[in-house]
Amino acid sequence: MIYTVIVCLTIGFLYILLLRRYDRYEKENFLTLVGACLVGGVIAIILTLITASLIYPKDGNQDLELALMVGAVEESAKLLALFIIYPFIKKELNETVDGILYMAMIALGFALIENIQYVGIYGIEVLLPRSIICNIGHMVFSGFMGLTFYIHKTNKKNWLGLIAALFFASLGHTIYDAILFEKWNTYYAIGVDIIMLLFSLYCLRISLAFSTFKKNFQIKNIEIKGNGNSVLCPQCNDTLIFNKSKFENIELELCSGCQNFAQLNHKNSKRLLKYFRPLLRRKKWLKTLQYDLPKGVLSNADTRTLAGKVGPLNDWLIAGNQKDLEKALKRPIIGLFLRVLGLSKLLPA
Repeated sequence: MIYTVIVCLTIGFLYILLLRRYDRYEKENFLTLVGACLVGGVIAIILTLITASLIYPKDGNQDLELALMVGAVEESAKLLALFIIYPFIKKELNETVDGILYMAMIALGFALIENIQYVGIYGIEVLLPRSIICNIGHMVFSGFMGLTFYIHKTNKKNWLGLIAALFFASLGHTIYDAILFEKWNTYYAIGVDIIMLLFSLYCLRISLAFSTFKKNFQIKNIEIKGNGNSVLCPQCNDTLIFNKSKFENIELELCSGCQNFAQLNHKNSKRLLKYFRPLLRRKKWLKTLQYDLPKGVLSNADTRTLAGKVGPLNDWLIAGNQKDLEKALKRPIIGLFLRVLGLSKLLPA
């Protein structure tokens, strides 16, 4: 049993490290996430056990009836667990992506405890498939509830969004459980996992787009690394040394004369767009560069590169991110769902 607990916790820590990578702009403390995972998971399990003892059918043969209850009970327990631990993580919950992250931590903790129980019943051979399918399943069923929770707790009361998120999380979980309880093809259940995973990843990108912790693309945030090549600077109208520089993990070259004109190669142009515009489909990013470029921003369609004055580049990227968000919320189906969840409340008035 001790071996099982150690293995499950180790797998859990790896998931936490992976999820923390999505917290791009203001990373949460690793130990805080571990605490939320373990404490939140235990609370959610206790709430589930209490509810199960009251409402689950006593006849073990009523599989379908049980499947229809499990999703709603477990998702409600996980959301309530987030309300319970909120006073302890209130200061940490300061941007949209944090809501998804802490909700996912509780779901992961729930899954880890459940995995230990299942290994005790069915043997070690269930650990690997459950560590992949069930861990991911619990997180993607619950994650977007954390987004609506964040909106609710930032002085934008969002009861409708919370109820809608709980309903859809429970529905996805119920469909998944019904497939397994009725012993249909397991690939159908994996398909439900994949659909929820894709939606959760989209919600993560939405939450990153709403983040207020992005650094501005300004001279004060650009670190000079050393001398580069001599290049014609359109700003100075002269051939000058361009300094090798860095903004976050994005490499660029900055004119040593005016200190105001930057150019990026293809790889780092994509990174800059990814940093400021998480919703942009970067496979089609060249289209974006060919239209609506403001004065001071340049692009090369052949090399797929960006260049321009630092200030106008920053303003163009921020404005583009705002357009991406507005466009996402106006989409016929997914946009309506996002508005029901309350995301339109995050747009500036």
